[in-house]
Amino acid sequence: LSSGLHDNGWHHLCLTWKSTNGKACLYVDGTSMMCVDDYQTGQTIAANGSFILGQEQDSFGIVVTNGLIYC
Repeated sequence: LSSGLHDNGWHHLCLTWKSTNGKACLYVDGTSMMCVDDYQTGQTIAANGSFILGQEQDSFGIVVTNGLIYC
Protein backbone atom coordinates (compact mmCIF):
# COMPACT_ATOMS: atom_id res chain seq x y z
CA LEU A 1 0.00 0.00 0.00
CA SER A 2 1.27 3.43 -0.83
CA SER A 3 -1.11 5.09 1.63
CA GLY A 4 1.44 6.74 3.92
CA LEU A 5 1.28 4.17 6.71
CA HIS A 6 4.97 4.76 7.47
CA ASP A 7 4.43 8.23 8.95
CA ASN A 8 5.09 7.25 12.60
CA GLY A 9 1.40 7.75 13.42
CA TRP A 10 -1.49 5.52 14.42
CA HIS A 11 -3.83 4.23 11.73
CA HIS A 12 -7.10 2.32 11.72
CA LEU A 13 -7.09 -0.82 9.55
CA CYS A 14 -10.23 -2.80 8.85
CA LEU A 15 -10.71 -5.93 6.76
CA THR A 16 -14.23 -7.03 5.91
CA TRP A 17 -15.32 -10.31 4.33
CA LYS A 18 -18.72 -11.72 3.42
CA SER A 19 -18.93 -15.49 3.03
CA THR A 20 -22.00 -15.51 0.80
CA ASN A 21 -20.38 -13.63 -2.09
CA GLY A 22 -16.70 -13.73 -1.08
CA LYS A 23 -16.29 -9.95 -1.18
CA ALA A 24 -13.30 -8.84 0.94
CA CYS A 25 -12.31 -5.19 1.39
CA LEU A 26 -9.43 -3.43 3.09
CA TYR A 27 -10.01 0.00 4.63
CA VAL A 28 -7.31 2.35 5.94
CA ASP A 29 -8.46 5.24 8.13
CA GLY A 30 -12.00 4.78 6.84
CA THR A 31 -11.06 4.84 3.15
CA SER A 32 -11.53 1.77 0.98
CA MET A 33 -8.11 0.81 -0.39
CA MET A 34 -9.06 -2.32 -2.31
CA CYS A 35 -11.76 -4.96 -2.67
CA VAL A 36 -11.76 -8.43 -4.22
CA ASP A 37 -14.69 -10.66 -5.16
CA ASP A 38 -15.11 -14.42 -4.79
CA TYR A 39 -12.56 -14.80 -1.95
CA GLN A 40 -13.30 -18.06 -0.10
CA THR A 41 -17.00 -17.91 -1.04
CA GLY A 42 -19.13 -20.15 1.15
CA GLN A 43 -16.42 -20.76 3.76
CA THR A 44 -16.87 -20.21 7.50
CA ILE A 45 -14.63 -19.02 10.32
CA ALA A 46 -14.58 -21.44 13.24
CA ALA A 47 -15.35 -20.24 16.76
CA ASN A 48 -12.44 -19.57 19.13
CA GLY A 49 -9.98 -19.05 16.28
CA SER A 50 -6.84 -16.93 16.38
CA PHE A 51 -5.95 -13.91 14.30
CA ILE A 52 -2.32 -12.77 14.36
CA LEU A 53 -1.30 -9.41 12.98
CA GLY A 54 2.27 -8.20 12.76
CA GLN A 55 4.27 -11.30 13.67
CA GLU A 56 5.66 -14.24 11.77
CA GLN A 57 4.05 -17.46 12.94
CA ASP A 58 6.26 -20.53 12.58
CA SER A 59 3.61 -22.93 13.88
CA PHE A 60 0.16 -22.62 15.42
CA GLY A 61 0.36 -20.48 18.55
CA ILE A 62 4.16 -20.15 18.63
CA VAL A 63 6.40 -17.52 17.06
CA VAL A 64 10.15 -18.13 16.95
CA THR A 65 12.33 -15.25 15.79
CA ASN A 66 16.06 -14.98 16.43
CA GLY A 67 15.83 -17.37 19.38
CA LEU A 68 12.90 -15.50 20.98
CA ILE A 69 9.60 -17.31 21.52
CA TYR A 70 6.25 -15.51 21.72
CA CYS A 71 3.07 -17.39 22.66
